Amino acid sequence: MTAEAGAQPERPGTLVGVAQRHGARSSRRNAAFFLPHLRPGMSIVDVGCGPGAITIGLAEAVAPGAVIGVDLDRDQVSRAQTLAAERGVANVQFQVGSIYELPFSDSSLDAAFAHTVFMHLDKPAAAAAEVLRVLKPGGVLGVSDRTVEGTIRANYEPILVRFIELYHAWAQHRGVDLGIGSRLRGLLSQAGFNPVEASASYGEVYGTTESTRRFSQIMLTVIRESTLGRFAVDAGLADAATLDDMARAWESWGDDPTAFYAQANGEAVGWKRSTSD
Repeated sequence: MTAEAGAQPERPGTLVGVAQRHGARSSRRNAAFFLPHLRPGMSIVDVGCGPGAITIGLAEAVAPGAVIGVDLDRDQVSRAQTLAAERGVANVQFQVGSIYELPFSDSSLDAAFAHTVFMHLDKPAAAAAEVLRVLKPGGVLGVSDRTVEGTIRANYEPILVRFIELYHAWAQHRGVDLGIGSRLRGLLSQAGFNPVEASASYGEVYGTTESTRRFSQIMLTVIRESTLGRFAVDAGLADAATLDDMARAWESWGDDPTAFYAQANGEAVGWKRSTSD
């Protein structure tokens, strides 16, 4: 169950296959809670921007304001640059960087955004404090991350429930916090943002035959090409035959006209106190 030759490299904390979903995201869907706080001319950093699908939408929302996408992965930065060029969005740029050491001076940006980033961090409060540093007084941060509660799954066979348990075990092993979305308000408050508002939404919804088949193919890639399969075998949680059964169950689920999946995300918007407060 190792990655096949030529497969997309696995990012830290992100399974091969799951990363394929990132390119299908959009600001309209995944940053809807944040868009009302933006206006033309604002400067924004999108931290952990991945392939840039959300970043480009943010750039369109604040044009002619400057938007910078930052990501640790050079390959993702390259993909984002290509996407921006293809869409002709000129007020966005991308660079390699860490959320713990953002390449911006103090109080230099109007806004910041981070989608499914804090769940992968070992020091999320320190990361939020670093974002606070680069925001201007009155600047705003929007964050969105997974929650365990609220996710909807329809018509999962028992073996698919077992797969979800296996995924959670893998995430815990890799230090991925799948429940941090419900704690974002407290996290931003701890970092010094005030006020902070929390909300929730379903950013990824699979409720058509085309989309459930697409989701099932992503899960097949996870089983066959990611570290999850090797982890399952090495940890004694599943053998090769069980993983094959899981793959077949995902294929059947994808073709099931009653299948449905919706991923719940917690969201928070926090502000840096203005100098007059």
